[in-house]
Amino acid sequence: MFDKLVMRQVRGVGWVAAALLATSCASSPLVAPSPVAPSISVRDELKAYFERQAQVESAGAPDEETLDERSLAVRRTGMARFRELTRCGDPVEEDRAYGAWALLLANLENAGLVESVGREAMPVFREWVERYPDSDELGQCLWMLTDTAPDAENDKVLRFLEGLSGSAADGVARGAHIARAGLLDYLDRKGEAAPLLEEVVRRWPDSFEARNARRDLRGMSLTPGVEAPAFSLRDLQGREVSLASLRGRVALLVFFSFG
Repeated sequence: MFDKLVMRQVRGVGWVAAALLATSCASSPLVAPSPVAPSISVRDELKAYFERQAQVESAGAPDEETLDERSLAVRRTGMARFRELTRCGDPVEEDRAYGAWALLLANLENAGLVESVGREAMPVFREWVERYPDSDELGQCLWMLTDTAPDAENDKVLRFLEGLSGSAADGVARGAHIARAGLLDYLDRKGEAAPLLEEVVRRWPDSFEARNARRDLRGMSLTPGVEAPAFSLRDLQGREVSLASLRGRVALLVFFSFG
C-alpha cells in the first residue's frame, strides 16, 4: 500500500473536498431540481462528515486499533449517507453526492483501514456515468478511480477511461485523459501517457487540467543525468535561494505534503 501511494501520482483529497464544498453553490449543467424535491445540501452533509471525523480523531482512543475502528465506522456511515443521497430526487445534489461518495472511498482506501475497499470504486463510477454522463463533477473526480481501484483492475480501469476520453462533454473527456495519463505513468508507460497530456494541452490550453498536464510533462522529461530546471525557493529565514547559487555544492531537496 505504501509503495502504491508513493509511486502513483496521488493528489491529496483535501483540495477535492474543498472543491466539492465550494462548487456546491455554483451553477450546474444538470437539469434544475424539481420544486418538490427534498431540500438536501451535499455541501452541508460533507461538512458535517468532516466534523464528525475530526471529533473522533481529537477524542482519541485507548489504543490505535480502537481508534481505527471508530474512524472506520464514521467513514462507512458517511459513505452510506452519500450513497443514499444519490437517490434524493434532486439531480444537482445527486451528482454531487456521487462525488462525495467517491471522495470518501478514495480517502478510506488511502487510509489503509480496509484492504479490499478499492473494489467498490468501479461500480460507483459505472453507475455515475450511466446516470450523469455529462457531469463536470464526474470529470473532476475520475482520478479518484485510478487512485482507488486495486492494481489487479488497472487494465479494466484503463479501458473504462478510454471510453470516456471520447465523451462529447469536455469536462468528462479532459478528466478521463488526465486520469488515464496518471495511471499509465504509474504503470511506467510514459510513452503512452505523454501523448494524452499533450492532447489535453492542445485541446484545452486554458483549463486546470492543462496546467497539471504541463507540470506532468515537465516531470517526465526529468531523468537521471538531465540538468534540473532553474528555480528559486525561500528558506526557513525567508531568504530567496536559487538552485544556480548552489552550483558545485551538494543540495538536498525534501518534498512533503500535508494533503
